[in-house]
Amino acid sequence: MNEGQHLREMWEAGDFLEDYWLPHRRTISDFYLPDPFVLYSLEGKHPVWYVNSLTLAAGATGRMRISVDPGFALSMITGQSSVASPADGLGAAQAQIFDNARRQRFSSRPVVSPLIFGRASDPFILRNPYVWTGTVPVLITLQNRANLQNTIYLVLHGWRDQG
Repeated sequence: MNEGQHLREMWEAGDFLEDYWLPHRRTISDFYLPDPFVLYSLEGKHPVWYVNSLTLAAGATGRMRISVDPGFALSMITGQSSVASPADGLGAAQAQIFDNARRQRFSSRPVVSPLIFGRASDPFILRNPYVWTGTVPVLITLQNRANLQNTIYLVLHGWRDQG
């Protein structure tokens, strides 16, 4: 079984939190709007971006801790790596995101970068914003799939309370 079939089976088996991930990057329209209840919950909040990078040796694994404001509502993920994707086309990195406060993973296995990192022109949009509680940092485990040193850039875009 190749990696693409494996990922498709993961998706179909529901190994992703379906309430949070969009099944594809774009919807029918050129932009995506959450349902009205979710939009109402974002009233009075301000946009915020958490930008981080991590340099990993070939085949190495590392962790990124991102301190976010209490009540941060994650809505989009963008990312990029400094190395081109290997021949299998599944990206030069894979990631797994943890919510330490709830002890919850966003996926049962690490996800390759084309499925989790969007680009600025085509961000990875969550179906509904995911709200972090408390002051526990976001923990992201990254693995370099390339045969070279790789710098992985990651941006979490969301909303926070005024102030």
